Amino acid sequence: MKVYILIWNFSIGGAQKHTILLGNALIESGFEVTFLAVKCSGPMIELLSPQVKVEEFHIQKTNSLRGLRELCQNLKSKIPLGASIIANGPNNFRQIARINILTRRWRLIYILHNDLDIKKSLFSRLKVMEMSTLLNQKFLKLVALSPDQKAKHERIYGIKKIHLIPNFVSEHVSNGKKTRPEPIALCLGRLSKEKGHEQLIEAARLLKDEINIDIYGGGPLKEELVLKRDELGLSNINFYSPVLDVDKILAQYDFLILPSLSETFGMVLIEALNGGVPVVSSACSGPISIVKDRVNGLLVQPGDAQDLARGIQEMNQLVNNGFFDKTKLRDSVSQYHLHNILPKYIEVIKNWQD
Repeated sequence: MKVYILIWNFSIGGAQKHTILLGNALIESGFEVTFLAVKCSGPMIELLSPQVKVEEFHIQKTNSLRGLRELCQNLKSKIPLGASIIANGPNNFRQIARINILTRRWRLIYILHNDLDIKKSLFSRLKVMEMSTLLNQKFLKLVALSPDQKAKHERIYGIKKIHLIPNFVSEHVSNGKKTRPEPIALCLGRLSKEKGHEQLIEAARLLKDEINIDIYGGGPLKEELVLKRDELGLSNINFYSPVLDVDKILAQYDFLILPSLSETFGMVLIEALNGGVPVVSSACSGPISIVKDRVNGLLVQPGDAQDLARGIQEMNQLVNNGFFDKTKLRDSVSQYHLHNILPKYIEVIKNWQD
């Protein structure tokens, strides 16, 4: 069975990583997988199985009938009739869903790596109506990553059925050991506004204990964040380039910090916990389904630097007191292991009776 996966590029990010791992897993399960990418480049492409095909294809944003007609012809030349298409990204989904609601050529699966939020404007009501129509078409299946996200989209768009399938991790566990004696935490993510790094730097200023924080990532806010760190004289914050293989560095850290202002899931959370590393996370839509307070981590208020500092301080004390057991941390995310999640995706791809 052929599966086509639409993706923007192969830059480092939770959505891209999950989509690539899903493509690899489907290949191992006997599917023929082709990635259609606007840019066939980026560090994440190294994670792709050699059996996965990659082709360059740009789904242009258009609202005109002529543009949609041209896009339809281009899609027909790339994707055969009746194929399954997994879309990653709101623009990719919107354009192909408009075509498919008229032609019914393909079986669409849209994974909500990004919430379908529509900004308020003069046309927002019409846009909500259009999105509701696209999401409720017959040959579409929508996949939510968390119960909170599922309920939100059911409420806003009146969707009759949404499949709840979270992201996954492999069962492989790194056996490395920490080599640095001082308290040290890590933060992984794109350096952009919604990821909450500004609040993290402010929280670091409020800490009573000397706790080192290594931030891995790239993005539009990097220069601004580095400047803010330097202005505050925070010697305990270090910036590093994005890391491709998280498992290789987890053992060097006492805990992970996810300060996001919003998060649809939180791929790094299950990666850290699967590696036996507890987490301090904002209580966003996705993380609240993963993190249980004082069981596998601590939850703090999104955007609240003072509460984040409190959580980091408390986590440091818990780690120093041996509060968390690595085996129990790994067990807390066993439901996210590949062998538990992949069958759900295979069922969605194969079963179109509902």
